[in-house]
Amino acid sequence: MRFVSLATLITLSTWLALGSAAPLEGSAVGDLYARAAASTKSCTKSAQCSSGNFCNRNKCAPLAPVGAGCYKNSGCSAPGICFNSKCLGNSAK
Repeated sequence: MRFVSLATLITLSTWLALGSAAPLEGSAVGDLYARAAASTKSCTKSAQCSSGNFCNRNKCAPLAPVGAGCYKNSGCSAPGICFNSKCLGNSAK
């Protein structure tokens, strides 16, 4: 049995959410492919990943939105604070 990485599952769920909202056109398609490629890039630190991604278990993965689960600050989108395994927003300061 083959297991799928968490980063791959997050990427796929993002694709499904985007696909159900509206059809993608032009640069949006290119952006989506770029994000998918970034999520499979090998890394040892987050600085090696493209913007909007961080290094998670030696693979670049998309940053989690406010309210999503996390385990370290670098995995959360702005303001980048992980507390009690949840990404916090600006109002939590």
